[in-house]
Amino acid sequence: MKHKLLVNLVVGIALLRGHLRAAETAELSGVVKSPEGPVNGAVVKARKGNIALAVITNSSGRYEIPGLEAGIYTITAAQSGRKPVEKAQMELKAGKNTVDLDFGPEKDLANQLTWADFWTWSKTQPPDPDRTAFEMNCNQCHGLNFILAQKRNEAGWRGVLQYMNYIRTRPAGSERYREGEEGLVRYLTKINSPSSPPLPAIPPAGAPIKEEASRVIFKEYYTSPRGTVHTMAPDAKGNVWFSSWLGVKDDFLGKLNTKTGEVTKYVIGTHDKHTHGVCVDDKRNAIWFTNNLGDQVGMFDENTEKFKLFDAPGYPHSCLIDPDGNVWVTINQGNDILKIEGPTGKMTRYPVPTPKSLPYGIIRDPRNGVIWFAEAGADKVAKLEPKTGQFTEFEALTKHANIKRLGMDSKGNVWWGAQQSHKLGRIDAKTGRVTEYEPPTKYWGPYGLVVDHNDMVWIAGFDANRLMRFDPSNESWLEIPFSSLYSGVRVMDVDSQGRIWMAGSTWGQVLTIDFK
Repeated sequence: MKHKLLVNLVVGIALLRGHLRAAETAELSGVVKSPEGPVNGAVVKARKGNIALAVITNSSGRYEIPGLEAGIYTITAAQSGRKPVEKAQMELKAGKNTVDLDFGPEKDLANQLTWADFWTWSKTQPPDPDRTAFEMNCNQCHGLNFILAQKRNEAGWRGVLQYMNYIRTRPAGSERYREGEEGLVRYLTKINSPSSPPLPAIPPAGAPIKEEASRVIFKEYYTSPRGTVHTMAPDAKGNVWFSSWLGVKDDFLGKLNTKTGEVTKYVIGTHDKHTHGVCVDDKRNAIWFTNNLGDQVGMFDENTEKFKLFDAPGYPHSCLIDPDGNVWVTINQGNDILKIEGPTGKMTRYPVPTPKSLPYGIIRDPRNGVIWFAEAGADKVAKLEPKTGQFTEFEALTKHANIKRLGMDSKGNVWWGAQQSHKLGRIDAKTGRVTEYEPPTKYWGPYGLVVDHNDMVWIAGFDANRLMRFDPSNESWLEIPFSSLYSGVRVMDVDSQGRIWMAGSTWGQVLTIDFK
């Protein structure tokens, strides 16, 4: 009898705590309108400190954000082609809260434009070689609104391009911006100098947002200064590790505790070397990373909190860990695949057959240990047999592809995103046949990519600022506006629980999504 009473007491206390937590939880809802009426597909965000939740409005302009802690928030609404709306210092009390938001008229929408908007407009204009140089170069790394937010004269834009050439010109690389540089300077000065007139009216070009997108909820962690999160990787403990990349003098490796939002930064000891790729070795509590400009691959021992650096000339880029603790790295401008034996540090280089292929994203087939990687400069995806050193290359169907990231489904099919040709590609595991797909929104610029545990393919539409979900079973698409204007998602991953994680490089974010 005493045991039964004890059990009932424990259950009662648990239920009481659950009710108390529910009572402290706030829910936010409302309607987003414009002068034309309710707005479909707008992003509404509630931010408190360094954590924000964001959702998409439905066809009636309505939104709901559940699961907020009571407190003071900044509430915003944003959409490509509209001036963002903000309500600061809004107190959300436990229970239901209503906040309606209204978009007003805005004359200069340059900072809200995406590349997809610009390109769609550009196709209606007379040919202009300078504009083409701008379109084919600047979109690969920067959002259009990021560029248009800066006003520079001719000398200023020339200095920017010289700095970019410094970053990209390595001993084994090529000068990316030399060809067409004068055209780039002319066009940037024409459209974005202090004396430039406003851009002509450029309407949003994305496909209509489906009702299902309103079920998505983003969680954003603001981890670092703007522009410092390029790559992230979840570990088995519930943390997400990320690289510092740009915008910091002292390079660091960051750890985000996703339960508390706490960020810990471990200073590497290098300076402005563009810490880039990150991969996690859970078995050995080791985090590996690449320093692009330092020509280094590094390892952080989580147990001792000490770093070890390895020289790896040729612009080391992305990495992965195999079950034996070996690290595989794409050497982007050295045109190699590098293997570092984790226990010993012994290095083996595998030269890629195609010259100047610019090896980029890299994955491993868990069934047979084969290494797959993107050849961003060669319109190819390749596989490497570690036992024999043999390469097999597969060509994209559409040229000028600029393939960046890869993913693999449970059947062994390889998926890739081609940023310049705007295609989603697949290599059939059995036949090697290549197939390409396109979403409803054109000029979307696929970049980050991951395949979830249900074989859904998730792709970051870098140029359209949309998260795309492709269902191979029926070849259907779901397009979801990212939770921030120009999120800049270059890398995506999925953790052991099936949660999708993304690195928002523009705003220093780590993001994850769920469905309501």
